[in-house]
Amino acid sequence: MLRRTIYLAALGVAIYLLIPRIGGLERNIRALHHARLWLMALGVLCEAGSLAAYIALYRTVVHAQGARVGILGAGQAVMAGFLISHVVPGGSVAGTIANVRTMEREGVSARTAGLAVTLTVIVSDIALGGLFLAGTIYSLVKGGSVGYVITAIVVIPVLGTLVGLVFLFAFRRELAGRAVHRIARMLHRFVHRIDADSLEQNAIELADDARAVLSGRRFVQALLLAAANWLLDVSVLYLFFLAVGHHQHFGALVVAYAVANLVSAIPITPSGLGVVEATLVAISVGFGAPRDTAVVAVLGYRLVNFWLPLPVGLAAYIRARRPLPPRRPEVAA
Repeated sequence: MLRRTIYLAALGVAIYLLIPRIGGLERNIRALHHARLWLMALGVLCEAGSLAAYIALYRTVVHAQGARVGILGAGQAVMAGFLISHVVPGGSVAGTIANVRTMEREGVSARTAGLAVTLTVIVSDIALGGLFLAGTIYSLVKGGSVGYVITAIVVIPVLGTLVGLVFLFAFRRELAGRAVHRIARMLHRFVHRIDADSLEQNAIELADDARAVLSGRRFVQALLLAAANWLLDVSVLYLFFLAVGHHQHFGALVVAYAVANLVSAIPITPSGLGVVEATLVAISVGFGAPRDTAVVAVLGYRLVNFWLPLPVGLAAYIRARRPLPPRRPEVAA
């Protein structure tokens, strides 16, 4: 009940922020009369490429942990998780569970799949942080508002600290083990089933798996795929602005896009629904886009980014829940 109340309140705030900028549905519909549909179609292709890059990123992380899965299996797991995380408020945990269950059908352990989801998000966030930094530098060069500077001062150290902690625990496995052991001993006073030694050993093993992903050629490959995922996705937004007749500078879009995605990480609405739209419109208008144009471009982008992949995710989820065919008994020669 509390979660539903928070969800409705957050959605109401997002709508309150978005509607004053819409300026009337009639004007927005008129803007579509002159839209260049071929640019919108190109945006759909870019979104497909963005999803393909993310699936390849996830598969790369799984392979770095020593497991093997085909591209179709990885794609099914990612899209099934995509569906759940996009329809459930704060659905990242439920999406991870759907991903893990799908990967188990592909012969990948729940531990490996769960860690792969976490590490994929970490690598993706590192790439997003790089985009945000590049966009912030652009906004400063172009005389951006104090608000963007304040956001950068707050967000960049937080992202840097979180990424630093991940790398510290990955490359200092003994430190990770000791930290988990101490925390487990404190929790053991309240929950006697907790085994500090066992959790310490698990933490060390997880650190070894994380280090395999966050170092060497695999890490470079994963980072490039993460960057491709973000750049192709923000290109969809750029193309929709062009389609409705406004050239929004790509650097300005990167700022708006990075901030919106960072805000959407707060698990209140499904995948930032409503919050992302309001943030993108507000910042785009701040960078000089007409309000009507910004609303049409952003809503068109979210149609492709959020809603269009859902049927694919539904098909993947349904397929993943089908019972596996019984194995034929082996016949002795």
